[in-house]
Amino acid sequence: MTIDRIWSKFELKPHLTDGFKLSTDPLFVDQVVDVVGLYHNPPEKAGCAVCG
Repeated sequence: MTIDRIWSKFELKPHLTDGFKLSTDPLFVDQVVDVVGLYHNPPEKAGCAVCG
């Protein structure tokens, strides 16, 4: 599923928002770094599970 289809399915329009809020979670930056790191350098033989 493409990003456009996901946005359309859930009627998301992030390009029309005036602003955004950042998480106040003290571990937020570490968690983002972990997720982006996995995206850019996935483990060998990694799998992906989607729940929904």
